[in-house]
Amino acid sequence: MEPEVESLTVDEPESKAVAGTESKAGSEAVASKVFKLPTELPSELMSGSLNEIFKFVKTNLLIENKECCGILTKVSNNFKLILNGIGDEIDASGDGVCSHSSYANIIWHTHPDSVKRYYPSIEDVVKILKHSEITESYIFCKYGVWNMTYTGQQTNEKIGNIEAIKTSQAQANLYKSTSGYIINYYNFKLDKAVAPGNIYDSAAITTYCDKLSQKISGLKMTFTDLEGIVLGSKKKRSKKKRSKKKRSKKKRSKKKRSKKKRSKKKRSKKK
Repeated sequence: MEPEVESLTVDEPESKAVAGTESKAGSEAVASKVFKLPTELPSELMSGSLNEIFKFVKTNLLIENKECCGILTKVSNNFKLILNGIGDEIDASGDGVCSHSSYANIIWHTHPDSVKRYYPSIEDVVKILKHSEITESYIFCKYGVWNMTYTGQQTNEKIGNIEAIKTSQAQANLYKSTSGYIINYYNFKLDKAVAPGNIYDSAAITTYCDKLSQKISGLKMTFTDLEGIVLGSKKKRSKKKRSKKKRSKKKRSKKKRSKKKRSKKKRSKKK
């Protein structure tokens, strides 16, 4: 059964005063604390709807110069955002990484504003394919939220040697039938579309999500932008449906032709 997906819309976060400073409205002084990453993990950061969680992440975590990761636990219609990993500072290369201390059905991590690529890495997609305990994964970035769902588990043989696939095309060609090759191929195409500048391209994102969802059986990928518009998740039509459609078209065209012939015969008889 597919998990319920809540529509996400994100308002621009209100600016927060720096800890220890005050902002004055008339004669009243208003103080506001700045969020700080906890030093002890795991740590529950907040609970609320997916929409509220995204607003929190956008305001407090995407501004960090490091990736954060953890799990989401569902309680009724709300989620608990639990942090169980914090990555190192992102250097000039723009590459970030975060290691979960544990997995659950729903995992998440951030691609902060300072990271080189806002879309999933090969490893991000492989993680949900490889670990059977993970059925859903969220990636929060400056343009919105990536969502992946998958039930099952792929073997290392089915996934392929990721390091070899990323090394060169010659190496990658040895793993053409693997999921790793497919992910790497469409990541490369998306990279070309949005680089340079890590730009937002809704058409390229839609194609990326649709292709991975179609090519990797059981995987569903979508992207929800800041206005709540969901990109991707195009359903793949079965061959049976396509052939049925072709047959019905042929039948209609045959009927039209036979009808045309009968009308011609009638006109000729009248003459």
